[in-house]
Amino acid sequence: MRKQPANRLAELRQERGLERRDLAVLLDVTEDTIRRYEENRGGPIPSRHIPTLAQHLGVSAERLMGWDRTDTTKGCA
Repeated sequence: MRKQPANRLAELRQERGLERRDLAVLLDVTEDTIRRYEENRGGPIPSRHIPTLAQHLGVSAERLMGWDRTDTTKGCA
C-alpha cells in the first residue's frame, strides 16, 4: 500500500535529520504549517512548495507526493 504524501514528507524529513523548523524556514511558513502538511490536515501540500521540498529532500516530486510506482509490491504472482 502506498503511503500518503503527508506521511512521506515526515519520513523523508526525519531520514535526513531535519527538523520541522528547517523546512519552515525554507518555505517561509510556520512550523505548524509543516506539521499540518505532515499530518495531512488542511488539504494537500500546495503545488508551489512541492518542487522546493523535493529538491531539498533529494527526491523527485513524484516520490515526495507518492505519485511514483516504486513503492508498489514487487514479485507478486
